[in-house]
Amino acid sequence: MIYIDSKAISKLYSIFNAEDSSASSHWKEMHSTFKIINDDLKLHGMRGFGRFPNRNNFLLRVGHFFLNRKIIRIGKKFKYFSQILKFAKSICVSQGRILDQDMLRQVITLAFLFKKLKSSIFTLGKNNILVIGDGWGSMTSLLLESSPSRIFLINLNKTLLMDLIQIQKSCPNVKFCYVDSRESLEIAMHDKSLRLIALSADNYDLLKCIPIDLAINIASMQEMNYKSIFGYLDVLRRCPSISTYLYTCNRSEKKLPDGSLIEFTKYGWLENDDDIVYSKCPWHQEFYSFRPPFLRKFDGLHVHKLTKLSKYNS
Repeated sequence: MIYIDSKAISKLYSIFNAEDSSASSHWKEMHSTFKIINDDLKLHGMRGFGRFPNRNNFLLRVGHFFLNRKIIRIGKKFKYFSQILKFAKSICVSQGRILDQDMLRQVITLAFLFKKLKSSIFTLGKNNILVIGDGWGSMTSLLLESSPSRIFLINLNKTLLMDLIQIQKSCPNVKFCYVDSRESLEIAMHDKSLRLIALSADNYDLLKCIPIDLAINIASMQEMNYKSIFGYLDVLRRCPSISTYLYTCNRSEKKLPDGSLIEFTKYGWLENDDDIVYSKCPWHQEFYSFRPPFLRKFDGLHVHKLTKLSKYNS
């Protein structure tokens, strides 16, 4: 069955307490406090999504405005940054959040990808773009506003619910759906009115049925088990597109609560992958704080890679 718009959100509410078998120890810990309280369907105890500062706080808005200046200077090096920033500001107003460094990093990333991929993959309207593990629906909303491409979004159930709630606020005119089987996916892909197709992480194997031109992952593969990371790269290599690009920005290594160490170099890269960029990510090395020191280094180096994946069927 295919679940469209509000029915997609209702479906995710109905499976809110279902176990995500692909969740790592990190996300089991983050989701442990995430609950629906009473019958008002309001969500409480959200952790691990990134910041979501409330725009009703005037002093916070002023503080973020001044602290954002350094990262905005980085973004202005990219041709499409200012255009995408306008979309980001509108999205933040719709969602009731302040334009902060988390959203700005998404804006810079998209402007960077427009430059490196010559923007054609975003503007032709015939491409399929996959977002793996969005936070607050930020990258997905930006893509829906800045590109006519069809967007696919995959996430753990609880996080996917929050993504769709926020996307519905930021892009109210976009028709979207949630699918949970190959049959419903095929129906959705034949419906040209659906700009966004969402699916749960436990159903990642369905991705091999989609001709994905570009996949984007920002700061969430570092929080997955290797089994999930290998699974994503495997289906991207098998999916029926001639070329599939993957952009990922993650910590070079991160230790999860269960003690496992997730290393960027061990994501499952192959010798025949064609790296376009593989380096330290200039806009993902530090974050700001409202207490001195105002600029602080992340706990660990963040690297980013844009690569044309070698395909198993090539």
